[in-house]
Amino acid sequence: MSLDALQPNRTSDTPSNRGPASASSPVHGLPGTAHLPALPMRALRGWRGVGRVAFGALWNIRTHLHHNLPDGPAIIAPNHTAAIDGPLIVLASPDTFALAKSELFSSPVAPLLRVAGQIPLERTFPDVDGLRRAVHVLRSGRKLAIFPEGRRGSGDFTQFRGGVAWLALVTGVPVVPVAILGTKPSGTDLNAVPRLRATIDVVFGGARHYAEAAWPRTSDEVSRVRDELQTACVEHLAFAQRLVGRAL
Repeated sequence: MSLDALQPNRTSDTPSNRGPASASSPVHGLPGTAHLPALPMRALRGWRGVGRVAFGALWNIRTHLHHNLPDGPAIIAPNHTAAIDGPLIVLASPDTFALAKSELFSSPVAPLLRVAGQIPLERTFPDVDGLRRAVHVLRSGRKLAIFPEGRRGSGDFTQFRGGVAWLALVTGVPVVPVAILGTKPSGTDLNAVPRLRATIDVVFGGARHYAEAAWPRTSDEVSRVRDELQTACVEHLAFAQRLVGRAL
């Protein structure tokens, strides 16, 4: 599946309005995001304040190497084992939005998810609108969390989709591997939450940098960056487990 199935908007940055693209005159700014509304930063920051108090009352959350987060836009790439990982990573990182599976937005909690910086993304086909909103977050100078594994599971990064690599090449912003440890109690299912006052560790890794690639980005290019990022995430997870002295 090619994430460059995203087609440009019919706005001033589209090929149809700027003339044909060529190797010497690449089309920049695709996919188009200029038409999207401003990000709801006031709502996000308000929820983040409330959420940090609530999560802090429920669990002992420890963040490590937070200085690895760049000041500007960044793609945050955590492992994913539990239902609370999305809200948790938004709370642990300033001005951060997160991609979440679209099924969650069919439930009564959908308005709360949106206020909490969650962006719906359909996982069964290239979701043009969802990916465009993801690019918009990064172009607006904010951070975006995307789970490379695509869904909750073992959390060991053995499954690694191409979305993180594609976003890095589209925007040129750094990618930060993150290890989340302790959100899924041992022996429980994927919907379980940690016991009250359990310790959760969030370990930020060193940023990986990739230059912005002009449209269209090839599948080989995305695959190469995906493989490099998967290796970086696996290595960071092993380091994080040694650092905090606990297994995944």
